[in-house]
Amino acid sequence: GIFIIFVMVFSVVGFLNTEQPNTYNKITFVQVQKGWIAKTDFGRLLFSTHPSNVEQISVPAGVVQTLRESKVMMLTHDPGDPNKELLAMLGYNFLRLVEMENKENEKTKQVFFGVTQDLSSTPSRQTTQINQTASANQTNFTQPKQPANQKTIDCNDASPYIPVVKYETVNRSVMNATTNITFTNNCIILRGASESALVEVGDRLLYGYLGIIEDQQS
Repeated sequence: GIFIIFVMVFSVVGFLNTEQPNTYNKITFVQVQKGWIAKTDFGRLLFSTHPSNVEQISVPAGVVQTLRESKVMMLTHDPGDPNKELLAMLGYNFLRLVEMENKENEKTKQVFFGVTQDLSSTPSRQTTQINQTASANQTNFTQPKQPANQKTIDCNDASPYIPVVKYETVNRSVMNATTNITFTNNCIILRGASESALVEVGDRLLYGYLGIIEDQQS
């Protein structure tokens, strides 16, 4: 059978600062050295970008509603991606957000982030664990190593009940290498051609999920 290996790591941290706050869609933001802190219903969240800098990135209709209503979802990226550590960190940010949502609203939403393994191909039939760690300020992240007999979760694994969110780097040499979010067959793909673009598209999805940037729900 297929065994899904996943790791869920979450933490909440407090921040102290004296910067002058500003508001966006009635949400208070305070600028700090590492980005922006938003005071949300789930607590204080640290973002790398301000919503006014990423609101121009379009989120297709149905993306936010699908993620909010799904009780289970999967996050993934290509383990051979040149920015795999950053993509793993973006996935962790989403994991942390869902955990905070679960705690605040007493929900039991599950997020799986990892790979699938066909246990029938392993003589020992033992579970292989993948460990990953991340601090609350998004540093010191350890990318999990992928055993040779495993395959990455991909868009083909998406279903109406379990959507897949995939992060990927777009080759700069491709003519249409733009930062965007697409939604096809229950798979949401976040693309960026640079590290900064990937961070922006990752924050854009979080802002939409939180309702800080309002998107189409149909």
